[in-house]
Amino acid sequence: MKALTKVLFCFAFLTSGVLNCISQELAHPFPIKAFVETVPNATLFVMKDVSPDSFPMSSRVSYDVASLKQKRVKKPTEFEVIDVTNIHKVANYDAYVVKYKEKYYLVRASDIVDNTYLDKRNSYLMSVHKSMRDSVDHYSPSLAFDKLMELVDFKIKACEDSVSYMRNNQEFIFEERARRDAKTHVEEELQKYKERRDSYYSWVSTLPASVQKDARVLAIPESSISTGYLGLCDYKMSFINMSKKTIKYLTWAGRVKNAVGDYVSCEVRHTSSFSGKYTGPGYSLCDYFSSWDALLYNSSADQMVLTSVRIVYTDGSSVTIGKQSLDYLTNIPREVFFDNKYSFIGYGMGSSYEDGVDMDIEIKDRLFLSKSRYERELREEMSLLRDLGNQYKSAKKIIEENRNMPSLLAAYLRNGNVFKALEDDQELIHAVDGYRSLIERSNSFSKRLDEFERAYFGFLNQ
Repeated sequence: MKALTKVLFCFAFLTSGVLNCISQELAHPFPIKAFVETVPNATLFVMKDVSPDSFPMSSRVSYDVASLKQKRVKKPTEFEVIDVTNIHKVANYDAYVVKYKEKYYLVRASDIVDNTYLDKRNSYLMSVHKSMRDSVDHYSPSLAFDKLMELVDFKIKACEDSVSYMRNNQEFIFEERARRDAKTHVEEELQKYKERRDSYYSWVSTLPASVQKDARVLAIPESSISTGYLGLCDYKMSFINMSKKTIKYLTWAGRVKNAVGDYVSCEVRHTSSFSGKYTGPGYSLCDYFSSWDALLYNSSADQMVLTSVRIVYTDGSSVTIGKQSLDYLTNIPREVFFDNKYSFIGYGMGSSYEDGVDMDIEIKDRLFLSKSRYERELREEMSLLRDLGNQYKSAKKIIEENRNMPSLLAAYLRNGNVFKALEDDQELIHAVDGYRSLIERSNSFSKRLDEFERAYFGFLNQ
């Protein structure tokens, strides 16, 4: 594509310069006013039926001086040059048109003392002609067409090579995709738990300072009483160890309220205070669920109000959380744990990946879980690549058949189904469009060259 762009740029630059030369040659043969001096006994040929409007001449001709009246100039004389022309059928100018006493004459170059002016005119004419021919020869659409075909062939081969590679390296491809998915899975897991912790600690920052300390030790997202048959009540608790230590034991104490906020007691045991114990281990940032069945008998029981929680850690240390903090820690906003952005199981604040990841195991898990999906995706990709390769082949055929017909190529480019199928390949579309534009400009340039040669060299064949 870079080579094609370079060709287009060079062609545009040279075309612009040479066409300006053509315009000057046709409209202003030579802008310098000049005089020439004849040799002794020079012959002047009287021109018939000419006027000031006849010059500069729009095309070259060869004058038959044998049919013209002659005038001999014995002494060297200086004449104003009006134009240059020919009296013989040769490529170079070989005569002058001069003006003397309001009449126009032809003078042979051989009758002029110094032909520097004529030589400059011939040099100018030949340089313009050579530049135009060189541009046609060296900056024609053929080079751009070859580059365009190379681009299409490259894309055809790329599709075929890709299909072949996929067919012969399926297991490697599956493993790489499993590696990619495993890496993504681990990153997402770490990120979602980080965001959950950030959400939790953002909520903690709004609590009283005395509660914040306890909130960094324990969170209780679920604390509920469930009433069953004959008023038999169970208590369920989900808690999260927010400390960096491992919980050995967790002991709680509390009282039960009914739906209108009054404390109630067990109608069998006649006690209004209740307690329970959880035996660990309970690891940092992990969530745990425990239940105490048949805690009390009371059909109106509705809510557990925790009054204290004592935690003993495996290192022998302990901490006690009072009712003031527990009132907050048992009423954590639900959106802290479930924001609908990620899928969570439980209330955990940390991922097992935070302790390290064995990627080999993760990759094997992805392969086991997703291999059938990988196989299906690979079949679909190979099919798409085959179709794409066929579309490039169709595009190549269209370009070859219409290489010299820019209007048809433009029609295919705008409306053809093949190019619509390849419309995402902007490199190819731009290359085809650039080639089409180059053809149009080249045809226009060749036409100007033909006009130039007819005007300045056509007389040689008459």
